[in-house]
Amino acid sequence: MAYRNLPAPLILVYLAVWTAATALRAVRGGCARESWQGFREGWAGRHEQDRRPMSWRTAWRLTASGRPTVL
Repeated sequence: MAYRNLPAPLILVYLAVWTAATALRAVRGGCARESWQGFREGWAGRHEQDRRPMSWRTAWRLTASGRPTVL
């Protein structure tokens, strides 16, 4: 979803936040294995999707309204 919908620089930020959150869940005893498998599957299939990223204006409006695209 990040690859398909976010502007390119935000993809790396989003993945860093997602990785940190998943690592915290793994420490707490969550289902980290399934999360990592889903990550790998999504990463491997990212080029099969049409990339139509939102505009920077849309990303800013979402953030300003309390729904940041990165968190």
